[in-house]
This record gives sequence, C-alpha cells and structure tokens, in this order.
Amino acid sequence: MHPATQQLLSFILGAAALHGLFLGVLLFIKSGDAPERRVLSIALSAVSLYLINYLIFFTGLIRYFPDWLGVLYPWIFLTGAAIYFFVKQSLAPGFRWRVLHTLHLLPFVWGWYRIYSLLVLSPEQKRALIEWFLNPEEVFSWEMVLQGNVHIFLLLVYAIAARQLAIREEKVQELAENRAKARWMQRFSLFFILLLVFDLGIKLSFVFVKIP
Repeated sequence: MHPATQQLLSFILGAAALHGLFLGVLLFIKSGDAPERRVLSIALSAVSLYLINYLIFFTGLIRYFPDWLGVLYPWIFLTGAAIYFFVKQSLAPGFRWRVLHTLHLLPFVWGWYRIYSLLVLSPEQKRALIEWFLNPEEVFSWEMVLQGNVHIFLLLVYAIAARQLAIREEKVQELAENRAKARWMQRFSLFFILLLVFDLGIKLSFVFVKIP
C-alpha cells in the first residue's frame, strides 16, 4: 500500500475512533433522565474500541504493545445488544430492565473466553503471532475469515431485530412524532446493517481475489 494512502486511512480510523469515544463519554455524562442514551454510549464506545483494534494492527503499533493482542476484541460483542436496547428504550418509554436481559451479556463473556488462549501466551509467542497476522505467508481461507468474524453475524442479528422492532412500533404509534422517531430508528438500523455487510464483504473479497 502506498504510504500516503496508509497515512490517510490511519488518520480516518484514528479520527473515527476518537470521535466515537468522545461521543460515547459525552452521551453517558449527559444521559440524565434518558437511559437510552447510556445504552447508545456503550454501543459507540464498543465500536470505537473495535476501530482502535483495527488501527493498532493497520499501523503496526501492535508490535510494540504485544500485551494488547486480543484485549480490544470482545468489546464489539456488546454493540449488538446495546443498539437493540437503544431502539427498544427509545420507542417504548415504559420498558424496564429485568434479570433475564443479562443473558444478552453472554456473547461478551464468550468473546473473552474465545481470546483467553491469546491472553495467556508469552510475550515471545504473542510477537510471533502478531508477525504472522501482519505478514501472512498465505491467503486466509474462507473458514478462517468466517470464524474470525462471528461477531459480524451476531451484530447483524441484533440490527435486523432492532429494525423489525422499529417497524412494529411505527404501526402502533398514534402520534406523528412517535411514528417519525420509529422511522428514524429504522434508518439507523438499516445503516448499521449495510455497514456490517460492507465490512464482511471487503474481507471476503480479499479471500476471493487471493490477497493476503
């Protein structure tokens, strides 16, 4: 990749990650009597950590911080549930949290379980694995790409569920303002779905054209 292109992409990734973290913290602080903002702040922060994970690999910084290998990965599993409950709380003010809802944290727990084997590696083993990731000797297989992006399929399920919820809520809302809010949530969910499909499509296209 041309150095100028790499610098530009690094800047975009860094700016997006920092902006997302800033908005996440701001929303949490300014949530007040709007609990759905706290949930949205979790989603924004988790996505930002996901982008930072991309950034430290893309720039090669992970070589100097091998202990960060895998640490930022599990947080993306919070995003799906956070977006779904953001839509839920926004369109159903009477919604109340229940103990059963903690089951939505299971993917997050599973994410930590999945990378536990990386966390316990020695620094030398982590560095060797990082070098393999950054300079693979062969193209990743379809199976490796799909297994490495399980979180995208999970996020798609939540995003589709959030969109269907917004569609149902629009039909039962009596006030025009509430119907407009439901339509905005539909567009919000659809944008997230398209973003996920785009992300997965890029990764699969690299396998298809046999680019490491």
